[in-house]
Amino acid sequence: MKLNNIGSARKLRRTAAAFAAAVMAAAAMHTASVDARVQVPQSGLTNPAVRFAAVTAAETVPGATTVAATTVSAVNTTTKASATTIAQTTTKASATTIAQTTTKASATTTAQTTTKASATTTAQTTTKAAVVTSGQTTVTSAATSSAQTVTTTTADDTQKDFTYEIMDGKATLLRWNSTAPDAVIPEQVEGCPVTAITSYAFQDVRSTLRTVRIPESVTVIPAKLFYECSQLEHTDMPETVTEIGNSAFAGCFSLYLDHLPAALKSVGSEAFQYIGMLRNLELSADISYASNAFSCVNCIQRLYISSDIRLSDYMFYGCGNLVYVCLTDSIENYKLPEGLFYRCRKLRRFDWHGTWKSVPGSFFQGCASLELEIPKELTAIGSFAFFGCNQLGPELMIPNGCSVGMYAFGDCTGIRTFRFAGSAILNDGCFSNTGVTTLNLPEKATAVPAQAFKNCKQLAELTFPNTVRSIGNEAFSGCTALKSLEIPSVLTGIGEQAFSNCIALEKAEISDQNALTAVPAKMFSGCTALK
Repeated sequence: MKLNNIGSARKLRRTAAAFAAAVMAAAAMHTASVDARVQVPQSGLTNPAVRFAAVTAAETVPGATTVAATTVSAVNTTTKASATTIAQTTTKASATTIAQTTTKASATTTAQTTTKASATTTAQTTTKAAVVTSGQTTVTSAATSSAQTVTTTTADDTQKDFTYEIMDGKATLLRWNSTAPDAVIPEQVEGCPVTAITSYAFQDVRSTLRTVRIPESVTVIPAKLFYECSQLEHTDMPETVTEIGNSAFAGCFSLYLDHLPAALKSVGSEAFQYIGMLRNLELSADISYASNAFSCVNCIQRLYISSDIRLSDYMFYGCGNLVYVCLTDSIENYKLPEGLFYRCRKLRRFDWHGTWKSVPGSFFQGCASLELEIPKELTAIGSFAFFGCNQLGPELMIPNGCSVGMYAFGDCTGIRTFRFAGSAILNDGCFSNTGVTTLNLPEKATAVPAQAFKNCKQLAELTFPNTVRSIGNEAFSGCTALKSLEIPSVLTGIGEQAFSNCIALEKAEISDQNALTAVPAKMFSGCTALK
């Protein structure tokens, strides 16, 4: 998933803003309590399961959600059909006399009806509508589909329940019309089992729907079925459900789900975004989770992930109250996706095991509370991997031979010093807007990448190694504490705006022996103090 595509449902975010603020405020109180009570010994707990149990016991907060990889026991749910179940009736006209009239129409059809009309097919569609008298009227007309579409209502024209379709002996719920707060989807209509529900079936009752009972004959919760049903509090979802579609419960701020169905095999993108409560969430190796599957589920506080779980990009994006993650097996057994914990702002502790070779792109991006040491075995840090992790530091050691991706540590304002165990490969913006005070570069570094130290407002001193031959565009732009610099004679190239907007820069010396043939465009633009 591309970063610029994250959270595409902007309207939903605006709708969620007020609610999310309230949830986060309340959750902050819980999390503060959690943080105060976490006292887990660092020795004697080498077993991942034991460590997780200890952390869970220490961090238990009423209402908190623990996510574990175990098996969900099946619960059989019996769903009774609504009292509005449709039955075929004999239509009687309210009149003083009963007359039968036969009207013969086009010879292209052989069907006989109370009123016969020309048709191109022998299929029939029956429409039942409410009337203001005690009687009912049936109108049969020609149709070109073999499906029956039936709108059922009571005699009261203001009380319409639902619309459905029957095809091949199976009924599909098309739309729920009743404004009553409790919806009971029938097991059967016209003697046919209800096996499917269409997307957006409840869109017209989003502000009034509070509870829903779904029959066991339904196995798929389609995309956006309950999208933005902000008052929905409870869904009686059968254990027979195998698939939950994209954004199926997104925006259900009041919804409480105590578990996921036992037969579940697939969870779509943003399926539970901004849900009110998802307790006892149990990740299963038998389930395929789409990207963003649990994004913005603020009720999750702890994650316990085994290596057989199929993880996906940005799977826990924006879980605002997640504070602890434990990978239970050796890291070599995991296939880690990008952005797994993107913007989990309260994630503070991450337990990993085994040899950690790489951190995927945006893996911890925006985890403003994260505290950890970089494993010495790392060989690659992906782009934006630790971007915005403000609690990292104050000193960070980059392993020997490690490749540091674009903006990997950008906006890590808590880092004061980067040290290198040996050589390293740096990419654009890798240390931009950090709290570094002095320039340190890897052994034998030949270039300072573009924007590498841009907006490092505490950087007051620059000393370039003799190995450096080039400085990229905007490499030190916005370093507002920098007062002087000396351009080494060995430099052969300096990018545009390399030192722009260094407003405290008073002195810049360029050796006469320098190989530069010209001053790059806007090299010192905005350096208002330069003499």
